[in-house]
Amino acid sequence: MGYKKKIRIRERRMKRTMGLCTNEGDGKTFTIDIHPGHRQEKSRLNTTVHEAIHAGEWSLSEARTMAIAWAVTHVLWRQGWRRIHK
Repeated sequence: MGYKKKIRIRERRMKRTMGLCTNEGDGKTFTIDIHPGHRQEKSRLNTTVHEAIHAGEWSLSEARTMAIAWAVTHVLWRQGWRRIHK
């Protein structure tokens, strides 16, 4: 079973948020913007997971998205997942 959504991820400075997921209007194409100014890698991971959840299930409330993102981030962090810098 293939994944039918297209998700583009980019780094972009934003004034009021550390991450943003936008729907291109068709319900299948999303852009995730991650602010490059995260002070901690765990915070960046949480933002990335949070915005990915929005892309995966656009209809979830912000509170529900935050709760799921925190749980997934916690598990991934405890398992040693880290971003690889090239």
